[in-house]
Amino acid sequence: MAARKRKKKRKKKWLGKARASMKKRGTIGSFTAICVRWGYKGVTDECIQRALKSKSPSVRKKAGFAKSVRKFSKKKKRRK
Repeated sequence: MAARKRKKKRKKKWLGKARASMKKRGTIGSFTAICVRWGYKGVTDECIQRALKSKSPSVRKKAGFAKSVRKFSKKKKRRK
């Protein structure tokens, strides 16, 4: 029997793809602008929680993404 070649599974680089998509659409910094407009000093946990309860689906989507990225960045900081 011939030995099968195994393909290495690559980790999905979802963050890079998301960043490229945001750059292409011109939406980088839009959630930060929303948080500042609401009176926060930037993207904070309180702002994310408020945005997740928003009526606007686009704001909720941006808040969910911000929450995911925040978790990712905290894990990355812990590794250093």
